[in-house]
Amino acid sequence: MNYKTKHCRFRLGLIPLLGLFLAGCANIRDGQPHATALSPAAYGLDNSAATPAPAQGAWWKALQQPALDRLVEQALQNHPSLTLAQARIRQAGASMALTDASDGPQLDLQGAHQRLRNSEYGLLPPPLAGNWFSLNQLSLNLGWRLDFWGKTRALLAAANSRQNAARLEAEDSRNWLASAVTAQYLDYMAARHSLQLLQRDQALLASELKQARGLVASGIASPDASDSVLREQQQLATRMAATQTRMARARHALAALTTLPDAQLASLPLQALPQWQLDTRTLSTRVLAQRPDILAQQARVKAAASGVKAAKAEFYPDVTLGAMAGLQAQNLSDLFSAGALASAITPGITLPLFHSGALNAALDAQSANYDAAVAGYNQTLLGAIQEAADGVSQTLGSQQAHAASRAALDTQQRIASRSSSRLASGLIAPSQNIHAQRSALAAALENNEAHVRQLQAQTALLRALAGHLATESK
Repeated sequence: MNYKTKHCRFRLGLIPLLGLFLAGCANIRDGQPHATALSPAAYGLDNSAATPAPAQGAWWKALQQPALDRLVEQALQNHPSLTLAQARIRQAGASMALTDASDGPQLDLQGAHQRLRNSEYGLLPPPLAGNWFSLNQLSLNLGWRLDFWGKTRALLAAANSRQNAARLEAEDSRNWLASAVTAQYLDYMAARHSLQLLQRDQALLASELKQARGLVASGIASPDASDSVLREQQQLATRMAATQTRMARARHALAALTTLPDAQLASLPLQALPQWQLDTRTLSTRVLAQRPDILAQQARVKAAASGVKAAKAEFYPDVTLGAMAGLQAQNLSDLFSAGALASAITPGITLPLFHSGALNAALDAQSANYDAAVAGYNQTLLGAIQEAADGVSQTLGSQQAHAASRAALDTQQRIASRSSSRLASGLIAPSQNIHAQRSALAAALENNEAHVRQLQAQTALLRALAGHLATESK
């Protein structure tokens, strides 16, 4: 029998041997995920975006508040949440590179010197027994694990999906941070305006108390008149203290979001609340499926699905190729001679037969991880739909409330103006004019609060839409 015939029979003999190996693989239990992801299309959402959504632009600049622009920029540069997000992106990238490298050939250069003494009573006969000898080695070692069953490809796909998820979560953090800074800035300015209006009311009450005490002293009015004004002063002092606390909370929140010192934020110039009104007809809730947090959850689901594939691949044989070429000699002088050449080829196969249920447990864990990722995606999607629906309703309601409070303020200001004219003509008493002026201040306070509620509702709506300013109708 010639060499070719023997070689052919050897190769044919590998086929039943491989079949025996496959038959001996550990049993794969069900291990199938059971959760089903909700379809955005079923809720009328557009999920056609196949790539991560880019930043939607600096929507907060529509408020035309330079101080706010600087605060948002400061927060986006220095907030720890974004630093953490960038670190997670780098970690995911390094994990992907490490997984990719594990599937390629590995080449190492190895050098060694050994000084050994064999036992006189061991397996080696004299002259090796009982004597010292040296062994010098210099070699190149090649290793290559063959990814027949797609385990490494699945792990690489999972790592890639996790990196995409990290990028999208960083974008979602930017959107959240911008909306949080905007909301706290608006609340801080609104509280400062409210405090100014309350201080004006305090001055009017002081004048009213002076007049009431004069009337009491002259016997025209009972002491109840002055005590009634005094009680209003005390209630006003409570409102002013609450407003100052509100200012401090907003300022402290801005300090945490922007990493700026509290004293620097306290010196921000007072700005009028912006006249910013979103036209909800220009917004589209169909873009919700392209929110970064939803896309990130989709990427997490893909990563978990790839993890299930990799866990299934663990049940199949692991095939490796190894090779070594180098030089070995007892004496260094002989190390680089032709006779010192040493080489080896070491193909290998590892077949999992019995691991006490470890492989099935790993598969069950990956299956559960997939179900959890799907549940997280579904919860995020439903939460986004509710958040956007609430945002639209709150925006429309707050716009209507602000319009009504503005109309009420205009009416009260006209009444106060006519009251001042009557006082100048001597037609009414000073106390009547004070009541008219205080009513106008109360209307201004209500309008200020309605205004900031509208601005914050619009900010929350843009947060829900991830800054998308689409032109299509809902």
